Amino acid sequence: MQFHRYWRIRLPQSLLIFFNDFILEKPKAPGSLDAMNSVIYIPKSARDAGAQLRFALARPLKQLPKSNFVGAWSSIAYLFPGLHPDGFEDAEGGWPRVLRPFAAEAWRRAEMGALDDDELYPCDAQWSGLYDRMHSHTTEEIERRRELAALSLACASV
Repeated sequence: MQFHRYWRIRLPQSLLIFFNDFILEKPKAPGSLDAMNSVIYIPKSARDAGAQLRFALARPLKQLPKSNFVGAWSSIAYLFPGLHPDGFEDAEGGWPRVLRPFAAEAWRRAEMGALDDDELYPCDAQWSGLYDRMHSHTTEEIERRRELAALSLACASV
C-alpha cells in the first residue's frame, strides 16, 4: 500500500488513480452484482466533462452508445447543476438551446426503458460538479466526495 497524496488515504498500488473518467456499471438491485445495466459517469473535472460534451456534440445523439450518451448527459449535470431534466421544454427552465436536444434524447431513452432513474437524474455528477467548484468544504461534504470516488473505483474493479 502507498499513501495517496490527493486524498490522504491508503490505497493499494492498483487503485492509485486520481478520479479517472468513471464510466461504470451499477447493479439495479442493491447488493446484486448480476444485473449490471445502469451506467454511472462522474467527471473528474470540468475539463473532462467538457471533453465528454464536445465528443457527443460532434455526433448524432440517437446514434451514441449508452455509455457515451450517459457520459455527456452526466457532464451536463456536472457543468450546469441548475438545469433539471423535467424543465427542459419550459421557457423558464433555463436550458440553453444547444443542450435541449440532450434532454429530449434522455427522455426518449428513458421512455423506451433504455435509461433508468439514476441515469436520467445524474444527481451524483451534479453534486460533484457543485462540490468541485466550492472553495471550502465541510467534513460531511469531503466524506461524500470520497465515498463517490471510492464507489466509482470499486465498481470499476468489478
